[in-house]
Amino acid sequence: MMDALIEKLIALLHEEIDLLVRMQGTLSIEAHAILFFNVGQIGAAREAKQALATVLQRLEQDRVALLAQLSAFLPDEVTALPLGGLLQRLPPGQAERLIPCHSRLKELLPRVQNANRSNQLLLAQALEVVQGSLALLGQTGPTVTIYHRSGALERCRPGGSVLSGAM
Repeated sequence: MMDALIEKLIALLHEEIDLLVRMQGTLSIEAHAILFFNVGQIGAAREAKQALATVLQRLEQDRVALLAQLSAFLPDEVTALPLGGLLQRLPPGQAERLIPCHSRLKELLPRVQNANRSNQLLLAQALEVVQGSLALLGQTGPTVTIYHRSGALERCRPGGSVLSGAM
């Protein structure tokens, strides 16, 4: 029974690894799209990331359920343990079967997280550029207050911007 659960866990981890590889590719596409202001590709990458994240969340829930089943065969409850902690509690033969998955996940997760953080920074910088461009295009200059002899105040713009057409 424990062997069957380990096999299910290995299959689940392989699926998780495959999804993380696909996520890494999607993040690369997103970075390229951000750099070249390709709004369509940015949107498509966002949708692909969301779909992959949804499946990864489901797999995480499945993994927790499998760990709960494995707990019946181990001296300690393992549902809250990371994979490395599980490896320490499994018998040596079982643990060795999970080591390649554990190593691959330890390699992929930081890459995906770093790529995602990098894309967030790129998007923030791209947004600043767009906001600066919008401000420049709509700029009409500061408002000036004119005081009339009658005491009336008039606010007007002394000039405009060639780009906004207010000149």
